[in-house]
Amino acid sequence: MPRMNIEQLITSPEGKTLEFKRDLSSPRPILKTLLAFANTAGGRLIVGVADDRQVFGVEHPLDEEAKWGRATVNARQLRMYAKKTTVFELKAVILTSKRTV
Repeated sequence: MPRMNIEQLITSPEGKTLEFKRDLSSPRPILKTLLAFANTAGGRLIVGVADDRQVFGVEHPLDEEAKWGRATVNARQLRMYAKKTTVFELKAVILTSKRTV
């Protein structure tokens, strides 16, 4: 997957390798997305951006990171359903002084 900066990704349409989530309030759809990425060509999940590409940001990135950790704490279950080796990377990107995705 070619490297793109976050602004380029946000202007791209969602597809097999790119998914936007406004927040991490519901872990199930996020885990389904990650599993789909794990079983195909990989992908990028961008949190803080709505499906219409409107940037909401993440108000408390550390809280969201903790929520992410709880959602994936049992990564063995996710890996059990993944057909390939699964590697996850979490990055926070500051777009403006008030918007982190």
